[in-house]
Amino acid sequence: MKAMKALMLIPIIILSYYPTIILSSFDYLKLSVQWSPAMCNNKPRHCNKNKVSNNFNIHGLWPSNFSNPQPEYCDGATFDPIKVKGMQTMLLTLWRNLGKGKSDSTFWAHEWTKHGACFKQDQETYFKLVLDLHQNYVSTLYQKLINKGVAANSTNTYPLQKLNIDLRGLLNGKIPEITCTSWQSSGTQLAEIRICFSKDGRTIINCSKPPYHCNNNIYLLPSSTVNLMG
Repeated sequence: MKAMKALMLIPIIILSYYPTIILSSFDYLKLSVQWSPAMCNNKPRHCNKNKVSNNFNIHGLWPSNFSNPQPEYCDGATFDPIKVKGMQTMLLTLWRNLGKGKSDSTFWAHEWTKHGACFKQDQETYFKLVLDLHQNYVSTLYQKLINKGVAANSTNTYPLQKLNIDLRGLLNGKIPEITCTSWQSSGTQLAEIRICFSKDGRTIINCSKPPYHCNNNIYLLPSSTVNLMG
């Protein structure tokens, strides 16, 4: 009887020792891309300026739910660099760790263990899907924004409404998420764009969250501002 009671306590001990939320299902996928200069403007001393460019950098692909909690750290997964060796050239270009003194592979490992494993596919499939979605929706996104009159500069702001409309026009009419961070005393700068997809990644869908921490007019700052801030 004592042995049986001890066995019944084991799941409780395990759950209390690993408090991270773990879910086996999700509603949709969210591709998050960083506007590279914005990632360094607020913390220039912690940024590797040599990796900053006027373009979007992959943050990650996140299995997501329409309401909390969100799935994270599923199955105790670990990152195997061998499984992305064939994609390494593309990853080194498109998915950079902007932190000073930090390798790109540590960023990939973090995103896989925190988010990718919850996709319930193998590691190679996950990273290949990220690169495919980037190619189809992000690789020319900034150039297309330039064509619509939205180009990186340090003096002019852009109406958030215009950016929303322009992005929808470039994303098959679907609504993305836009996140901003503070800039100087009272301004905000574009930080990330997040694009939502069906669970299998085949169909782009509307994101459900409104712009986060964005003024009505926002900056799209160039890489040159990073050097000025350092």
